[in-house]
Amino acid sequence: MIIISGCPRSGTSLMSSILREVVGAENFHGAKWPQEGKLKQFKKNATEIDLYVRNKTAPGWDNEDYKDLNPNGFWEGRWTVKGCSRYDVRPGPLEGAKVVSQGLAQSNPEAISRVIYMVRDPRAVAKSQERLKRKFQDAGTVHSPEMFINVHTAAARWIVKHKPDLVTLDFDDLLADPVTALASLDAWTGEAGFPGRFAEHAGKIRQRLRRSADHETPEQSQQDDAWDDAEEVYRLLKTGDFAAIAGRERKKEDPQRRLHCTRFGAQVPAAICRHCLEDETTRNNLRKTAQQRKIAWLREPCVYECRENGVSIEDSIANNHWRA
Repeated sequence: MIIISGCPRSGTSLMSSILREVVGAENFHGAKWPQEGKLKQFKKNATEIDLYVRNKTAPGWDNEDYKDLNPNGFWEGRWTVKGCSRYDVRPGPLEGAKVVSQGLAQSNPEAISRVIYMVRDPRAVAKSQERLKRKFQDAGTVHSPEMFINVHTAAARWIVKHKPDLVTLDFDDLLADPVTALASLDAWTGEAGFPGRFAEHAGKIRQRLRRSADHETPEQSQQDDAWDDAEEVYRLLKTGDFAAIAGRERKKEDPQRRLHCTRFGAQVPAAICRHCLEDETTRNNLRKTAQQRKIAWLREPCVYECRENGVSIEDSIANNHWRA
């Protein structure tokens, strides 16, 4: 089976739509999953504080523009996230599927003959995640470089161990020159006697997909060391050095879970939230910054105590522990 893999938001759905054309719809394992399905799922499962944080951080998230977050839709299948296990029926060599990095790390190597591995700059991935609003599926949790590092490292270890026939494809290169990028896949698959015909579908790629600019977001600036790690992984991906990714050591321990503090107006580590509840100096420092940012913090709840301690939004505002 030929699979499309890579970190989520790195062009895997776009390439999956092309692979589906190449192998034929009847041979592609997966279907289009419209973005509005995720919107309905979130509305169904969201708690009061989930909705509060999303309304504060993403006004208008529930309007029609939400459908434009991924205009070509998502291609998902039963193997996309969990991988193809040894208990699955092994697909044929000329079939295709999308299996993202974390799924690849759990897959049966006998089911996978060739891998098209998508790569993308980690900051652009983060911006795309932010636009998609996935980081608000759990209120206050944020996307960080950790996801990028962890899923690529897990996939790299699988790749080094099982040595599949693999080619990397940079998302930016695909958008900049789709004909050349896809023609390289034709040459690659042609080596195995499989006429890929990828280049015939270059017309499916539109420049409007280049929406996530490579620039710093607030949460990124607070994790400089982790972003350095992520960018190192990206450089190694572009050269196909999966062995170096699999064997590398982290420069620092993984940062803790982060929450969006509506009083402070930015993401903070959960450890800071705990200190804020217990330590007056921490509260004073956060309150000073909030005042400089002209945030009406007296009218904001503590997201941490609402989520962790079950405090209602109304009670959290009424008993605001930031009051001097």
